[in-house]
Amino acid sequence: MMFLELFGAAENIVVIGGGGKTSLVGRLEEECRHCGRPALVAVTTHLGRSQLARLARLQAGSQEEALTAASRAAGGERLLLAGPRDESAPGKLGGVPVAWFPALRRAAPADMLFIIEADGSRGLPLKAHRPDEPPLPLLDNMFLAAVIGLELLRRPLLEAVHRPEILKTVLGEDIDDQTTLSPAQAAAFVRSAWARLPIDLIFLNQADILAESDSLRRRGRELAVFLAAHARRTAWGSLNEGWFREISL
Repeated sequence: MMFLELFGAAENIVVIGGGGKTSLVGRLEEECRHCGRPALVAVTTHLGRSQLARLARLQAGSQEEALTAASRAAGGERLLLAGPRDESAPGKLGGVPVAWFPALRRAAPADMLFIIEADGSRGLPLKAHRPDEPPLPLLDNMFLAAVIGLELLRRPLLEAVHRPEILKTVLGEDIDDQTTLSPAQAAAFVRSAWARLPIDLIFLNQADILAESDSLRRRGRELAVFLAAHARRTAWGSLNEGWFREISL
């Protein structure tokens, strides 16, 4: 099953959220390689140096260096393009400035797929964004995919949400940090907080865990139905197991 099918004829895929962003980026890059399609993987935010380790790192200190990376990727090199070093985040790659992307796109072959990770969630299933986040690249024809990990249905708030204080403010509820969000609460947060973002697809990852109990299966379906009613497109699946299914009401 090719996850690229979820994105149709997209030229620029931008991935945000939590619970599987980097895995989705890596999966899409692998599928491009198997299809013989050139791809450039880039980040606009910090990324751990151990992530996407099979790709060669190119930490560009200037737009000219980034253009060189795009040229090398067009020639078949498997590259992860990062931005200038950020001394405030030791041990991590810096993000590519969003203003560089129009020039990168113009210089790239028409058939090259840009796959851009534009969010960080510290490995947690759900991301609550500050007003200045996520740093979206300045690109036309951008396909924005938001990932949510279904692990949030069995973890306490502190272990499920990056910046839970923002979620509490958005929902207007004093939720205990050890409480697990209900599907209705999670969906209400996504609908409210993410409404300002031009999201094309919500992907619910980690659906393999739903087989563990009737309760998890019921709550997973509830969340999927809630989100499908308010999102342009919604799918769920498991990047770990390599499958997905679009959700329709």
